[in-house]
Amino acid sequence: MIHLEPPAGAAVMAIAAHPDDIESWCAGTLARAIDGGATARLLLVTSGDKGSADPADTAATVAARREAEAREAARRLGLADVAFLRHPDGEVEDSRLLRRELVA
Repeated sequence: MIHLEPPAGAAVMAIAAHPDDIESWCAGTLARAIDGGATARLLLVTSGDKGSADPADTAATVAARREAEAREAARRLGLADVAFLRHPDGEVEDSRLLRRELVA
């Protein structure tokens, strides 16, 4: 097993498609980097607007709820910022435009 030290004093950005992806995949890694002095940010490509099985939920309601949950999770983790590109959930494609947005 390789043991890597967190990037002390560095800037870290985690990018994922949906709210809650980062919390599931690498929250511990981000928390450890923050504890080591890094500044961590989160970029979410969608707002997770299709992330509900309740037929009464509208896409806008689900997106607002999931963005609020992501912001709260980021606050608890100590992330410096959360940004949303707000692409429609389930419709994200690997494109030059998306790559430009991610880099920007």
